[in-house]
This record gives sequence, structure tokens and C-alpha cells, in this order.
Amino acid sequence: MTVDLVVTERRVRACTREICWDGPPTVAPASAGTGLTAGVPPSLGASLVAFADSDRIAFAHRAAGDTRGYLGRDGYCLPTVVDAWTAVLRHALTSLRLPSPELSGPQLSSLRLSGPQRITAACPTAWGARPLAVLRAAARRCGATVEFDTLAVRAASAEPATGYEQRVLVLEFGSTSTTATVVARTPNSARIERCEYEPLSGATESFQRGATEPFQRTAADGLAELLERAVDDCPPTRTIVLGEREAVPPRTLRALLTTGRRPTDIRWLEDSRLSRDPGA
Repeated sequence: MTVDLVVTERRVRACTREICWDGPPTVAPASAGTGLTAGVPPSLGASLVAFADSDRIAFAHRAAGDTRGYLGRDGYCLPTVVDAWTAVLRHALTSLRLPSPELSGPQLSSLRLSGPQRITAACPTAWGARPLAVLRAAARRCGATVEFDTLAVRAASAEPATGYEQRVLVLEFGSTSTTATVVARTPNSARIERCEYEPLSGATESFQRGATEPFQRTAADGLAELLERAVDDCPPTRTIVLGEREAVPPRTLRALLTTGRRPTDIRWLEDSRLSRDPGA
């Protein structure tokens, strides 16, 4: 069994050939005080993707069998990010009606694979080795191996390519960061040419309603510099935007992309368009 997984800051979408599930990549302490509950709270501020490089989750909860945090004198511990992602993946697999092993201490080594044997995961393009290793470890706890793809390549490949090579600019807007990736797209392949990442420039917060004009102007200048580094002297054939349409005003984005260059087609792509048929 193969499961296709799409990981964005706002949602995690898991699909088999028969059914799809999506929910927020968040966790909270279980109501009984043991273990973790996935999918709550449904807010960006608690997204595991936004804190992909963290070590532990900053809330304490009663130690459970599937949690490997350091136990304190009061019986509480801080769960690791692997624990949190395991809870999210297990919830997704259960929602897909796929069994995943229940882990408990010494029994871990004796567990056999059940449920999905393979996950293909499209993750944020800027993710490095550490967050990918975390997701791989979480999948292993759920009895699966993982093959990784990037959101930029998935987005550039979402529509059929023409008969010539295109340069597709993919923008990933998050609450605390922005990623600009140029993908060379042909009818038979898609490869990343350049990727620029700005960790302190989050469009969701910078252009939100109520932000002051000077603050928005500063954010626009930072975004312009990021686009300049990514695009350089070769403008993209088309631009794909991942994230909420309200993250950056379309007029602002279009002005930044066309200043001194030929116009480019700008499209917003829904997360659901990033999923692939696991059996294809």
C-alpha cells in the first residue's frame, strides 16, 4: 500500500487510491493528560511545519508509552518533534482506515510493519536534512518507509508541460518565512534550478489586515529582494503561488514580478492540486 502525503504549513493531506484525508499539522496534550492529540489547535501558530527545526514541543504533558521525552520529577515531559509528527501521521493513517502499530517502549523492536508500507511525501522546498529525518523517523514508527519530493516540483508539475522548457517560479508563503524556487519544467522532467529562502520574512503576517503601511512597505522591499535573487536576469514563464490568496495582495505581487521584466502569468494553487495518485 502506498500513501501520498502533502505537507504544508496549513494542512497535511494524505491520499490512497480510494480515499483522501486532510487536517492541520498540529498537536495538543490529550484530554486525559497522556499522549498527544493530532489536529488541534487548528491554528498556524501551532503548526509543526513552522517549527520544523525544533527539538521539542513547548508544552508539558503526562508521560505516555508512545512518548520519548525526558521524564521530570513531576511526571511530566516535553515530547520531541518526532513524537508530534508520529501522532499526526498515525491520525492520518487511521483516518484513511489503515492500521498503524501502537508503540510502547520495549515492544517497539518486536513490531512488524502494518498499514502502509510506503509513503511519498511532498514537503516544503526549504526543508533540510533535519526536518526530513524527523518525518522519516515518524513514518518508521508508523510502519512505513518514505520517499521525499518538494512542493516546488509538485507545483510545477501540476499542469501538463508544453513542448519546450519552461522556467516556473514557485512561491511558498508561510507565516514566518518565504521560499522562492525556480523549476525548469519539460514534458518529461522537472528540476530545481535555484531556491532562495528568507526565514524572517513571513508574508502571512507582513501583509495581514491591520499591518501599518511602513511595515507593509518594508515587507514588500524584502520580498522584492528575494525575488530578485531567485529570478536573476531570466524571468519565469509562469509563477505559481502556494499559500492563502490573501497572504500577499495580488496587485503587490504582480507589480514586484513585472518590474523591469516581461509580464508573467500568476496562478494560485490549492493544496489539493499537489496530491498525486499513489498508484500512478
